Amino acid sequence: MYSAILARSFNKNEKRKLGIWAFFSCFFIGFTFCILLKSYYRSPLPVLNIQHSRGTASKMQWIKSTNNDQKKSVASNAGKWDAHDLESRVTNSSKESNDQETRATNSSEKSDSQDQTTIVTSSTVEIDNHDQKARVTNSLRKSVEVIQGTKIKPLLVPICKFSEPRSDFCEINDEDIRIQGNYSNIFIISSHRLSKNISAEDGSWRIRPYARKPDSFAMSSVREFSVKPSAYSSEEAIPECTKNHSIPGIVFSVGGYSGNTYHDFADILVPLYITTRHFNGKVKFLVAIDNKPWWLQKYRILLTALSKYDIIDINRDREIHCFRSMIVGLKAHDEFGFDPSRPGPDGIHTMPSFTRFLRRVYSLERDTMPKLKDEEERKARLFILARMKTRTFVNVDELATEARSLGYDVEVAEAGGSVEQFSKILNSFDVLLTVHGAGLTNTVFLPQRAVVIQVVPLGLEWDAEHDFELPARAMNLRYLKYKISVNESTLIEKYPVDHPVIRDPLLYRKQGWVVFKTIYLVAQNVSLDISKFRTTLLKALELLHE
Repeated sequence: MYSAILARSFNKNEKRKLGIWAFFSCFFIGFTFCILLKSYYRSPLPVLNIQHSRGTASKMQWIKSTNNDQKKSVASNAGKWDAHDLESRVTNSSKESNDQETRATNSSEKSDSQDQTTIVTSSTVEIDNHDQKARVTNSLRKSVEVIQGTKIKPLLVPICKFSEPRSDFCEINDEDIRIQGNYSNIFIISSHRLSKNISAEDGSWRIRPYARKPDSFAMSSVREFSVKPSAYSSEEAIPECTKNHSIPGIVFSVGGYSGNTYHDFADILVPLYITTRHFNGKVKFLVAIDNKPWWLQKYRILLTALSKYDIIDINRDREIHCFRSMIVGLKAHDEFGFDPSRPGPDGIHTMPSFTRFLRRVYSLERDTMPKLKDEEERKARLFILARMKTRTFVNVDELATEARSLGYDVEVAEAGGSVEQFSKILNSFDVLLTVHGAGLTNTVFLPQRAVVIQVVPLGLEWDAEHDFELPARAMNLRYLKYKISVNESTLIEKYPVDHPVIRDPLLYRKQGWVVFKTIYLVAQNVSLDISKFRTTLLKALELLHE
């Protein structure tokens, strides 16, 4: 019936017009609906930009939660995050028309009038190589929360590195740094503040500034420092400066095995050279002396060459020293050595450059030993470094007599006196001969092309190679090794030839360092087969004439 009525009410042209108007009306309604939905889904949201050292991008999204009591953040990364080496910096990428900087932060504070919590779960990671680079540690990797409608604060910029095999260190630049030495606290006053409700324990790095990290026994005697960003400390806990310094500060410890010449160089002096040489003396040392005040005096000349300023005994000092930049801990490469593939700010560090530095610091006469000529009347000078307590030469007098018969000018002595005095004595010799031990560290004072003879006791082949052979060769010294036979070890007087101590030293190394050391380093002396050793002495003479 309605169709008939409509058919009678409209003619053919009027029906066409009605259809066109209906089409445009539907299109307009649909278009308006899309615009409204678009504005809803595309409401402006901030973006957090983070950069890491490998340039891998990680994207995060912003989501909203209407639950005020439950705040959580879920991060999804497109690349791998390195637990220690990730270098990151929080930058602003959401530039509004008023150019305000939007910052992201962990916020544990709740607003009474808060209706919604906006949670950062993702962002775009970018790189800014011109600003300070910082290293992200697991302990400070936090999700970022923002209260809707409030200013976003930056994520804390971490500056400590824990991935190095031999040492941990923090490198802090362009900040207000305050060290409270007698409490082992170092505060970083930064504009990068986070929630004050985060405890200092959760938000601090802990550093033992001594370069023998894998050795838990050595590290147990090294004082621990807490590096605390101000974001994790109450304002009342942050001390006021009492002394300001315009030069960088270096914090390190002389704990551990310091006092042993080898460890003095391998764990402290070589790492200190790597860490500070590029400052050209314009740096302040803050040293945790750990009841070894004599150590600073022993190496006073060398320390003075690396720093022009008085050393602070940070254990006893009650001042609040303030710096703009600081390194807590020492950078280290190889065991008693340098890695040429890791240049410092002033270029590549090598053993020859280090020993050249030492010869200049101690005013040593000979930098390189000239070739001995057959027609010269001068005899080759042999220094036999005699150990008096462990791994001694039982027949050192016979050894000296044999060497003199071959034409050597021989001196037998124990390392002693000041470093300055002994370095001058040793630098005047052409050949250094001794049993494996810390005394071989003094090779750093020999002129280049001098000869080093290391007598290797039973069971110490690996130690001899890594502790002294490799460094000696790196110093451009000629190296000779004499590995003793079973009959030249005094252990044969205590154990039969088929005993595991004689036959399998590795078995005792696996039982721990204390057991191994007691047998092979403490209880063993050397009685050289002089006729057999004669060949090594002749080889050294041959090298001196080459």
